[in-house]
Amino acid sequence: MIALDELLKNIEVREESSFKTCITKVKDLVKDEKDIPFAALALDCAPSFLVTYNKKDYQTTKLKERGVIVAEPVEALREMGIDLKNIKISRRKRGGLFSVIAKILALIKSND
Repeated sequence: MIALDELLKNIEVREESSFKTCITKVKDLVKDEKDIPFAALALDCAPSFLVTYNKKDYQTTKLKERGVIVAEPVEALREMGIDLKNIKISRRKRGGLFSVIAKILALIKSND
């Protein structure tokens, strides 16, 4: 839980109205309309990462041109320069993304 608390303290809360203008800009960049808010928020915060297990639902090249890197959790962590060799990460478990991040934060905290 400590690792999750550490993650949550760094999350910026944004009102939907702050990135609503980006919604129309990303409609052609996603295949599933349920992903539009995520892409719009990532575009509004660019440069940014959009971390997902469903990369196929996004126009990754076009988003990257706009400053958004669409990546799976492991790819994003590697891109951020985090060494993953001592971490066992299972893909697609329920809550998997939070589990991966919690493991990373716990490892970082133990190395401090």
